[in-house]
Amino acid sequence: MKSPLKDIIEFKSSAALKRIIPTGSTVSTLLLYGATMELSLARNDCTVVAHTNKYPVYEFWKYSKEDSTSIAAAVQEFYPQIDTEQFYYLQQSWAQVGNPLTRSAFFFILNRCSSRGSASIGKIDKNNFGSLALGYLRNFKGDNFYPLWDEIENPLEALEGKTESDYWVIPAGKFSFNLFEEGKSRGSDTTSFNHRELRERIVNMKIKALVVYKSHPSVFKLYRNCNLHMVNSYGKPTSQKDKCEEIIVANF
Repeated sequence: MKSPLKDIIEFKSSAALKRIIPTGSTVSTLLLYGATMELSLARNDCTVVAHTNKYPVYEFWKYSKEDSTSIAAAVQEFYPQIDTEQFYYLQQSWAQVGNPLTRSAFFFILNRCSSRGSASIGKIDKNNFGSLALGYLRNFKGDNFYPLWDEIENPLEALEGKTESDYWVIPAGKFSFNLFEEGKSRGSDTTSFNHRELRERIVNMKIKALVVYKSHPSVFKLYRNCNLHMVNSYGKPTSQKDKCEEIIVANF
């Protein structure tokens, strides 16, 4: 069960997470988008509740679980009609048009054809759209994978909610000091959060939590009192910082 979407950030740590999280665990995740990491855990017989505060992202995964074949059929109908001008127009409007089926189809097309892997930003690049990706969509079932929409502005507030999960997994991506972000426009599918706030929440949580970052010197400093697992570009554990591609931060 592979994800039909491109992830905005391509993570390498899925195998490493499965070595840390026991098979059969219940896992809550934050910042759902392409779901590569979430679906990897679901294939490992973990029950994955994937949180997002972006309704269009939730809507795509919800309807993909319910009727992926209809979405794939709509994609095949719409895709030939979308030229470059229409592509950039849809980037600004797709989340407000049509019905859930139409929006889900547009989301898939824009995601696969964006150089940034986002339905709302990026230059048109159709190299990642093809029969293979369409097949992943058509055959998607989503076993053990449950998208959940949090009606909140700050996605980190979901960490305050009650959960029966054994673990939280947060694919935080690239570290940022969050400078110059106030007033910055965001797409209907893109999420921002405060990285220092995430750190404070993680170190004070009672539930086991794992945060996945792309390698950055500030992550080592900010989380120096946590357990850090380094992963190289092949997704393998490494003890060498110069070979580190990603850092898995564990609060346990």
